[in-house]
Amino acid sequence: MAQIEWTEEFSVGNAEIDQEHELLIAQINRLYDKLKQPLDPTAIESMLADIQVDISTHFALEELLMHETNYAEFEDHKKDHERLLDQIQDMIF
Repeated sequence: MAQIEWTEEFSVGNAEIDQEHELLIAQINRLYDKLKQPLDPTAIESMLADIQVDISTHFALEELLMHETNYAEFEDHKKDHERLLDQIQDMIF
């Protein structure tokens, strides 16, 4: 699995959201690098927990903005967020 490289193709046109997406990609890439090293379960759990917190915060912002702009696919997008957070939670525990 290759690292994710941020490109403008990922941009949603909101500077704050795009910056957070870029930072989340960087966190995921650091986790990927860590997984290539000798196994350190404590460090990996810690990194996953940090990612979970940051993604939860990010999703809350996204959902607020989607709600404020009456985003047509809000409910489906919110469900996608919930599924991803559940998957991360499953990885941690």
